[in-house]
Amino acid sequence: MSINICSVRTVGGNGEMRIDQMVTDILLQSYELGSSRLRLFLRWLEHHSSAMRKSEVSLLAMRASDKASTYDALKKALKMWFAYLPESGWFWEYQLILREIYWWRLLDESSLVRMLRDDED
Repeated sequence: MSINICSVRTVGGNGEMRIDQMVTDILLQSYELGSSRLRLFLRWLEHHSSAMRKSEVSLLAMRASDKASTYDALKKALKMWFAYLPESGWFWEYQLILREIYWWRLLDESSLVRMLRDDED
C-alpha cells in the first residue's frame, strides 16, 4: 500500500482545478478504507477543521456503510473547505489528510477494535 502525498498538480490551471484534483485524490485514498476506519477518519476530519464543522454537510451524520452518499457528501464538504482555506495552506492540509488516511489504513486490527470500543462508550 503506497500513497503519493506529492501528487497534487500545482503547475498551470486555476485554483478550482487544483482543489478538484486534491479532493479526487483524497476520495480515491479514503475509498479504500473499510467502513469502521472510514467512520473514524471522518470524525477526525470533522474535528480537525472548524470550517468543516460549520459546513452544511455533517460528516459525522453520514453512515460510512453507505459509501456512495458518503463520498458525495465528503466531496462537497472538502471542496467547500479547501475553498475556505488560503491557497498557501492547501498543500499542507492535503498532505496532512492523506497521511491521516494512510495512518488509518496501517492501524492494526487490535488497535482498531479498541478504538471502536472506546468510541461506543
